[in-house]
Amino acid sequence: MFPSVSYDILRAIGERCPNLRPIMEPSVRDMTNIGLPALKFCESLIVLSIVRSERNYPSFKRVKNIGMFHVSERCRRLESVKLGGFAKVTEAGYSSILHSCRNLKKFEVLTSPLLSD
Repeated sequence: MFPSVSYDILRAIGERCPNLRPIMEPSVRDMTNIGLPALKFCESLIVLSIVRSERNYPSFKRVKNIGMFHVSERCRRLESVKLGGFAKVTEAGYSSILHSCRNLKKFEVLTSPLLSD
């Protein structure tokens, strides 16, 4: 079983390791809109990968567009983004990252039921 990734943990990592390129494993507990704003301390972050596959874990059901807006406001240096399993995020949430991150070279979205073709 994976430990829970809390707001306090993300904030502590962001404050102490501004150049860190973290790889986060999914937690059995659900991520929320409160957890993603903790990435605001990671303004130097260039790679972000948060993926939860349906076959191993249920999707992130508590993260909505506002969570993605927080990421797009603070993590503008992102070059590579891979997101998956966000059941309640729509095109508006994902496009906020696309429009805010000018250095983006790779953007991948997996298993997002509200994303249209």
